[in-house]
Amino acid sequence: MAAYEEMLATDRELATANPDIADRQRDVSIDLEKIAKMKLDAGDSAGALSLYEESLGIRRGLFESDRTNEKYKQ
Repeated sequence: MAAYEEMLATDRELATANPDIADRQRDVSIDLEKIAKMKLDAGDSAGALSLYEESLGIRRGLFESDRTNEKYKQ
């Protein structure tokens, strides 16, 4: 899980440095979902829920900003 957390940190930095590039935000969302799945599998449902909620918030924002982009509907 440490490697995924490191990837998340890097992707958060990239997303912050490039707020106009929506794919950077999507990368953060995907990282959050991967870590959440690992936490859920490890029995940490509260930790997983928090990450899933953060990911969902990002996805909702992306969808609202570009409702025609099929990637953001997934």
